[in-house]
Amino acid sequence: MKTLFDTSVLVEHLRGEPRATSLLQSVPTRERLASVLTRIELEGGMRSGERQQVASLLGVLTLLPVTDAVARRAGEQLRQFRRSHPGIDLVDYAVGATAELNGATLATLNIRHFPMFKDLRKPW
Repeated sequence: MKTLFDTSVLVEHLRGEPRATSLLQSVPTRERLASVLTRIELEGGMRSGERQQVASLLGVLTLLPVTDAVARRAGEQLRQFRRSHPGIDLVDYAVGATAELNGATLATLNIRHFPMFKDLRKPW
């Protein structure tokens, strides 16, 4: 099953959290997805000594672009949830729209950032 990994799960994998690593490894390589925005978050938050580890992780993910369709859907979700769920940033709306439009399950530890997925649960 296609799975789009949010930054929160990937950071836990990089920190050595065995449940995050197990989840990542349980998804076939060709079905491991992430938004290009997740790449920005990972590369922006890494320390110099973590470059190789982050590069290796990114090498086993298919990075999906923010297309016009993703931007449109994220905008719709922002209009729908901005009052009831203040504080969700644009990256999370775009990540959610990317998962939805690509028919992927979203793997995240930040459930409250994704109200557009009614049955979303933490993976562990």
